[in-house]
Amino acid sequence: MCRRFARVLATAVVLLGLSAVPSLAQYNSGSSGIHGVFPPAPTPTGARYLLWDLKTGLVRFCSAYDTATRLDTCTTEISTAQIPGIQAGGLTTGVFEFSSVDVAAASSPAQLDIYPVGYDGPTPLTILVQTSFRLRTSVTLRLDGAPGMSTSTGLQPSGYMVFGGRPGPGGYGGGNGGRQGSPSTNGSPGFGPTGGAGGTANQPSTFLGNGSNATQTPVATSLIPLVGGSGGGGSGAHDTFCGFRGAGAGGGGGAGALLVAASAQITLDSFSNISALGGAGGASSCFPNSIFGVGGGGSSGSVRLVAPTITGGGGVVVGSGVSGGIVRIEGNTAGYTGGPSTTRGTVLGAPQPAIPATFPVLRITAVGGLVVSQSPSGAPSTPDVTFPTAPTSPVTVDLSASEIPPGTVVNLRAAPITGSATTASSSALAGTLQNSTATASLTIPPGAGVITAVTSFPVTTVFLERLPPIPGMTPATVEVLADASGASRVFVLSADARRVEVTMGPDGRYALVQ
Repeated sequence: MCRRFARVLATAVVLLGLSAVPSLAQYNSGSSGIHGVFPPAPTPTGARYLLWDLKTGLVRFCSAYDTATRLDTCTTEISTAQIPGIQAGGLTTGVFEFSSVDVAAASSPAQLDIYPVGYDGPTPLTILVQTSFRLRTSVTLRLDGAPGMSTSTGLQPSGYMVFGGRPGPGGYGGGNGGRQGSPSTNGSPGFGPTGGAGGTANQPSTFLGNGSNATQTPVATSLIPLVGGSGGGGSGAHDTFCGFRGAGAGGGGGAGALLVAASAQITLDSFSNISALGGAGGASSCFPNSIFGVGGGGSSGSVRLVAPTITGGGGVVVGSGVSGGIVRIEGNTAGYTGGPSTTRGTVLGAPQPAIPATFPVLRITAVGGLVVSQSPSGAPSTPDVTFPTAPTSPVTVDLSASEIPPGTVVNLRAAPITGSATTASSSALAGTLQNSTATASLTIPPGAGVITAVTSFPVTTVFLERLPPIPGMTPATVEVLADASGASRVFVLSADARRVEVTMGPDGRYALVQ
């Protein structure tokens, strides 16, 4: 009787590092081109604004637009066009895959501002392009946070409140102003990891109830994942200032986060811009010239440009100082005369993968000296390894890994169709983060069965950067479980052994499995 065992591929979704950089001539942004060209129609005469709905893919050309409120519709609309390839229910990832991008202003007026709309959460905008990305002269792509709302005293009923500014895609909103009433209330803090504090109500002197500015969002220098700016805090309301009750002002919205990756070239023509500035806080006033409180400003966002060649004289505007953003440019910039307006920036000579595709991988490469396919069936009916002679003693199982910390031990389990399972632990993975190996001595039970593998290691800083907040839980350990189909499942465990499953999103972030 032969003893047959199916082997299982164990793949972890941890993204601890980047794969090797491809040569410039072979760079691939990863775009399928499913969303066609952008914009999906030429800019019509009279269009001053282009509203790009990131969920529906609808593009609106406007002659007038409320740039403070940042609604999803024009004040005055000229025409619309639809980006193809948007799935039913809308696009929720923020990842667009174009064949080309070439945006020009109309001859009159010779200026065009692009406003991505449709998202109010921290989903950044990713633009992948099969060929080239170009913003022509006087075109600005705006991921700025919207300003907080302002208010005047004596004009609103008790309980009146104004809102914080809307964020750019990938950013966080500003805090609401304090509610007018008796008593009046404090301003709300800005959203995001470094949102500004809300101002205190009923302060005795001018500006003491101001909301605080957001500060720089902590991000990895790789900008993987993309993270936008945080919102400013709303100012506190006042019961009796100038003899009136006054609502607090809203905090400014945080700017968005953007990745542009093109397989050929990125061109920012002179006088074009990519702007990701935090929104200003609103103001509370008794009369037009008597301001008693202001909301905090939002912080600026993140911009990453990736292409073999980057040219032109356009700017990347993300501010500076404690609320400034960060820019990362990857590619040959010899022909680029513009520059990022930030003290936080990185320029590399070669493009990295836009969305890293190299997940940490754990593989069983051989069992008892028999090489295992890299595409296992995971099914006892079609075994991946068949022993011509039944082994009578433990056999050596060879393992290889990448992007899993060296020193990690892998636990193996051989489960027969009938009978009891056997287990073994490997030697510690030895080598580098990119390439390590280990072995284990495993007893093979009689009959057909399946070998599975599981490993765990402490949560890393890189993992935490990609992980969304888990309410009431402090992540401590990552567990990677490879099932019999060859698929991997990844879990985050807390110190008290609570367990939450996570998966990998298309933007390099993790998402919780519901």
